[in-house]
Amino acid sequence: MFEKELNYYIKNKEDLLKHHENQFIVIKKDKFLGAYTTEQEAYIAGLKEFGNSAFLIKKVIKEEEVVRFPALNIGLLNANIQ
Repeated sequence: MFEKELNYYIKNKEDLLKHHENQFIVIKKDKFLGAYTTEQEAYIAGLKEFGNSAFLIKKVIKEEEVVRFPALNIGLLNANIQ
């Protein structure tokens, strides 16, 4: 899910950084809807344009944030990935 949207983001990241750094963008398939100041503004715009269907909201940043799950790292939770 969101493979097309993420590919669009990666392909256009340099241009997006020039014009929309630190803003939230909305993408569905290969359609760029726009850039917004807050995630909530992006969500509302996405709902208006695409209805209650899946679309990507992504913050345009130079360095991607790493998400860590400490409970997995220290063994409190088990993730069986196959």
